[in-house]
Amino acid sequence: MLTIKVPVKEAEAAKKSLMEQGYFAKDFKVGKEKGYLYFPVTGKFESSYSFVEKELKKSTKQQVLPLREALVGKVPEKVLATLKTAYDTVGDIAILEIDDSEKKYEQIIGNTLLSTNPKLSTVLAKDAHHEGVFRTQKMRFIAGMDKRVALHKENGIVLE
Repeated sequence: MLTIKVPVKEAEAAKKSLMEQGYFAKDFKVGKEKGYLYFPVTGKFESSYSFVEKELKKSTKQQVLPLREALVGKVPEKVLATLKTAYDTVGDIAILEIDDSEKKYEQIIGNTLLSTNPKLSTVLAKDAHHEGVFRTQKMRFIAGMDKRVALHKENGIVLE
């Protein structure tokens, strides 16, 4: 695999530059050896760093496809143009905001989101405004496992 050899102290800036220019090969893991990092690159280009052939392992990280991109051809362009593709996650649950005009496509949207993001197991949609003393919000099930409870891990603490 073609890589560039970068001193560890310069690694963060070099990786950012490679990614911005589209030279970073995301399908491979970064190599490390004696104070240097070896960044996988897609080909040769003008660089102040030296190019080195290095054996690197394939990355096991699965790239998450953006929801709008994954929905092309599955829902009408009119729906795609107005769809809110941002969503909240709590553990393995995604919470979408779907307008009334998009409700008939919500199952397609939910299943597509599950197929593009392997960390999710449930997709819910906001079904009402916040209400009550605890500011709770009703949710409706769209796709995956029908559940409303998730485990959230942060700083070694597990919350249910």
